[in-house]
Amino acid sequence: MSSLLARARVASCRVWAIGSPYGVKDALYARQYRWNDGSFPNSPKSWYRDVPEADAPAQMEWLKENVWCRGEAVRLTARDRHSERAMALP
Repeated sequence: MSSLLARARVASCRVWAIGSPYGVKDALYARQYRWNDGSFPNSPKSWYRDVPEADAPAQMEWLKENVWCRGEAVRLTARDRHSERAMALP
């Protein structure tokens, strides 16, 4: 139980690949990005991936170099990780 609590306390980031071209969808999928259809309020139709907070800058750099799109990272805590707030962009 203590390992679960420790994991829940670690913040993560949801990295959005906003405006990614259709031709790179296979590269995003191979890198474990998931598609959001925009059905949540204030959420974009875009690919996203959850990563540890320390890995977010590397993901943003990968998006810039390989997908040629604007990436946006949103910090998530245990409180919003599995809620609708996680799917919304500020």
